[in-house]
Amino acid sequence: MNKLNHFIATKHGKARAVSFLLTMIFMFSAASVSHSSEVDNLASATNNISYRITPLLESASISIFDRSESDTASIQYRKKGDENWRDGLDLHWNSHDNALSGSIFYLKEQTEYEVKVTLRSDVQDDEIQIYSFKTWDSQPQFDPQKIYHLKDIYFGGQLDLEALNIEGTSDGWAKIIGDDTTPIVADSNVHDSAINIGSNKYIYFENITVSGGRKNAISSDSSHNLWFNGCNISGFGRSPNVIVDGLAYENADDRTPINYDSAFNLYNTGVVVVENCHVHSPVPKANNWSAGHPHGPNAYLAAANHPDWNYSGQVILRNNRFYGTHGHRFNDVIESRSNGSILGGFVRDSAIYNNYLAYSNDDIIEMDGGQNNVSFYDNEIEHGYVGVSVIPNVKGPSYVFNNYIHDLGDDRGKKWGAIKVGGLVTRPEGVTNVLNNYIRTGANGITASGYAGDKTYWVNVINNVMIHDMYRQYRGYSIYDHEFYAKSQFINNYMFNLVVEKSVYQAENVVPFYDSSLVNTEFATSLWESDKSYVTFDMPTNHHVANITKFDNTGKTIIGLYPLSANTNTFLPIANHRGESFNYSQVINNFLDKAGSRNLTDTDIGRNNKGIFYFDIQTYICKGFWSCLLPPY
Repeated sequence: MNKLNHFIATKHGKARAVSFLLTMIFMFSAASVSHSSEVDNLASATNNISYRITPLLESASISIFDRSESDTASIQYRKKGDENWRDGLDLHWNSHDNALSGSIFYLKEQTEYEVKVTLRSDVQDDEIQIYSFKTWDSQPQFDPQKIYHLKDIYFGGQLDLEALNIEGTSDGWAKIIGDDTTPIVADSNVHDSAINIGSNKYIYFENITVSGGRKNAISSDSSHNLWFNGCNISGFGRSPNVIVDGLAYENADDRTPINYDSAFNLYNTGVVVVENCHVHSPVPKANNWSAGHPHGPNAYLAAANHPDWNYSGQVILRNNRFYGTHGHRFNDVIESRSNGSILGGFVRDSAIYNNYLAYSNDDIIEMDGGQNNVSFYDNEIEHGYVGVSVIPNVKGPSYVFNNYIHDLGDDRGKKWGAIKVGGLVTRPEGVTNVLNNYIRTGANGITASGYAGDKTYWVNVINNVMIHDMYRQYRGYSIYDHEFYAKSQFINNYMFNLVVEKSVYQAENVVPFYDSSLVNTEFATSLWESDKSYVTFDMPTNHHVANITKFDNTGKTIIGLYPLSANTNTFLPIANHRGESFNYSQVINNFLDKAGSRNLTDTDIGRNNKGIFYFDIQTYICKGFWSCLLPPY
């Protein structure tokens, strides 16, 4: 049993038999056909089904229904046709659905897999079930009669897909292809959004540049099956014409400050992919907490509660760069609507990975809401009051792993925590798994915050590195637990505060770091000053977390974001091209030229001894993996 499963699983007894309905096998044949048909045929947990598998592009979730809280389930998975099984994470109890539920990560697109579930109960014998599924295709199938070049359908103002009656079907999507000479530029005095999708569906956008929209750049309402691949979005949101007590208003008689204006405002919209997109430079900016709760713009507003449950959630945000600047920040870079609801935020079965997210005056990302198999991994985030918010986790389980969280702080330099948790009692009851993250900040690491006055949280915090350069009242704690919920566990975390030269935390059920000789000022300082996005250890195998732990080419365990890991997917389009003859400067210029940056030459760009792209010229200093792709401010 892997480390996480060992500590989380309740005692194993004899399993009670579960009758799996053979008539529901169609769910999994549907799931193995394509992205769209999987969703069209997906059954709801309320339909008395026995299990559900929801594949995405590079991950999948599984739920086994009609279970008891004392039951447990371990899983293994393999590519169809392979002989050997790989261990996955144990499933977690989901009290809302009476289910055991969890996710599998680092899968390949458009690939068939098998998953083996071993169910255990206190009352009956163990039971093994094997299911199959297929991950989504890299692109959907297009209707050849519905492939549109933007220059042929757009002639200025708002691109209104409802008026143009552009949408596809599950058998053939509509595709809109942009180009560098046809930006969508909306007059913010006329149009609330630059692209209006409405409830139209099955639409794929490729290589679009969007500017304007009084409130939002792109909006939809009760849509589903939308895909954005390659976009540059800026200049959206209301003008802050009136400032009252630090809050921005468009007009003097407005009753509420500017808020929720977003690049992607996809309301009640699920089954969405946003990849390789660049969001920056909104018109308004967020206030900080000195003027009360921050209000302001977002890059992505998560509201994936589609009226038809089959189309809810299933949001993928990958390979994107969403960021503001020091003086012009988002409220939350990614914000959840209805974040106290089981149907709030991403709702379910969603994955946010391989992104660079920066510059907010509140949270960099809110995963808040249902969080049923919602995951956040392989991301770099910085410059926010809070890094990742998972308050409250109403349903769970959710996963936060293999991220690099560093240099937190709002526009005043104030900061609270890398990962914010709470609200378990007032909005019960989901568990969050916090695994293998590298947290390097003066803020707290895992920190309690109140939701409706409740600071209780349920977490499994394992194999994280948390180093802090500040210590004051309730700041600089690696773990700040307020209510000491008995199910929370803190296992093998490296925790160190450089100011007081020791570990600082407030928590129970703490299993110390495996090598206490490394918990000292000299070693912690060496990690801090190395300025890498990851650290490595010769960690014993019993501390590895199945399906999560990565290794470098020497076999060392990696904690944090490892850019060139041989056993994971790539992190940016440039990472797809590692050949010596590839023109790195041309690729980076493709990212930077739209931000008004000067061109680079091949001599400006190299790869340092960490295997990370870097360049150091007059206005660019790149120290990390993602930040080298940012324009100057």
